Amino acid sequence: MRRTLAFNLLMTGSLILSGGRLQAAPSLCEGLFQKASDQPLATVKAATVAKAAEANLKKYENIFTRARDLDSYKMAFGKEFSRVLVEIAEKGGHWIDAGAGDAIAIQEFVAANPRTRGTAISVESAAESMARLSVIKGQFIEDIPSDRVANARVVTDVIGGLAYSGTPHLVLRKYFDWLDAHGEVFVFMGTRDVYGLINRVITADGKYLNLIDWIKLIPGIKTEVIVETREDEGTTYEKWALRLTRDKSRPLDIPDVTLRELLPGAPPTMLFQEARGLSIEAGDTVLLQAQQKVRADLEQGLRSQAQATTFTQFMDSFRGGEITHPLVSAVKGLKPTQSWVNISAYGANLAHDLASKAYDASSDKVFFGISQKWIRFRVNAVKPEKFRYTHFHSGLALDKMTNVGVLTDFNGDFVSSLRPDEVLRRYIRAIGDSGTAFIYLGREYTGFGAGSDVLTAAGKRLSLRQWLKSIPGLEVKLFRGGYAYAGGQWTFVRIRKKKPTVKIPELQFLGADRRTDGEVPSMVFQEGRSL
Repeated sequence: MRRTLAFNLLMTGSLILSGGRLQAAPSLCEGLFQKASDQPLATVKAATVAKAAEANLKKYENIFTRARDLDSYKMAFGKEFSRVLVEIAEKGGHWIDAGAGDAIAIQEFVAANPRTRGTAISVESAAESMARLSVIKGQFIEDIPSDRVANARVVTDVIGGLAYSGTPHLVLRKYFDWLDAHGEVFVFMGTRDVYGLINRVITADGKYLNLIDWIKLIPGIKTEVIVETREDEGTTYEKWALRLTRDKSRPLDIPDVTLRELLPGAPPTMLFQEARGLSIEAGDTVLLQAQQKVRADLEQGLRSQAQATTFTQFMDSFRGGEITHPLVSAVKGLKPTQSWVNISAYGANLAHDLASKAYDASSDKVFFGISQKWIRFRVNAVKPEKFRYTHFHSGLALDKMTNVGVLTDFNGDFVSSLRPDEVLRRYIRAIGDSGTAFIYLGREYTGFGAGSDVLTAAGKRLSLRQWLKSIPGLEVKLFRGGYAYAGGQWTFVRIRKKKPTVKIPELQFLGADRRTDGEVPSMVFQEGRSL
């Protein structure tokens, strides 16, 4: 009965593990920084996590690939794996395949190399144990006693235990328990949908990482990321794998994580949070330090970016299509008593550039053909003398302003304050019932608006731009600009009030990915108590 209940809940969407029960969580904001003994998520029984994983397996078991042959493994892991197999064949050795399915690959290898042994592990398998091959089925990786499996030269995982487990820390520990002194772990994470890039971890020190980057930071593990571009029937894609070895200069220290969200799939999409260091005092201090570090890096990067930004680039960032420009339309509708307020590291000379008709539409990376002439005409036809233009580096001055007809945020406070809820409240007050706010959100798939997440009080994880659209009383429209073939698209939102009263939930900063490529980092927030 309990298994059926877990299965039915899992089919409905997002799941949270709490107090030893699988449930559609009523709130994710209830005492994140409570002491571990008081925090339900930190005391979840392993059996409950296993049931969530089992229910997901049951739903998708009919589409699992269980018959991968040896050549498929060699293709997945590349030359280094093939070299390891040659060594095992010549010297004699042991190969453990975790998530082996029907054990086709490992059976081929053991049968062809009489000095070798193999262990195939799978929740369900048609294979049976035989000479030099042990088959373990009906158990999850993390539940198998370490001493039941002999140490091995190599452990492989082809979208296996690590992809489906709600306790990846236990799976990784098991893999390293099973290695001999010179052992290696090979993990294949997929091609078009790479679970190592999709699944996320919130660390105890305020980072928001994908699973691969989290593994790369674990003390005691050397991580080699293997990315290879391949082509299949005219489609080009990347295959991602990891080669993990022990860094013996440091103790192995794999942090405990708790499962905060599981979206069913093959494999599922999961969100984890490191369980250690989440007491009220330590948690607040660590996150405050992380927040200060992210803000300092952001402000420095945005200043540098502003120096390189041109008037044309700024205006193009709020273009909504070939011949549409929502910002220009809003600005041209301003009355003499209304203001355009621009909150951005860029913009001090914008009014001058408008007056001097400095807009250049010659680049075909943004639009081409008749669109170039049309957009150039529309932008250069804006008359700044017909309204008031004000540029602020910070939106704090908005508290003293009213009757703001148009407000723009181009990598301004919405990004750099790390409190987008406070910034949004300030913007909504400033534009009142008749104004319009435009907020630039970065690249279409990897930018701040798409890559950042909000854990809502209702137990859902939304991208930041989805969260904006979910706020009652606001009319939020998402626009896309640019072309994928020319380096990618970007997005921005246009926001207006549609009700007199708008209640914006408070957000708490939990972490950021601290990327070093010049882009605004992705962040994770939680609705609820603020720092």
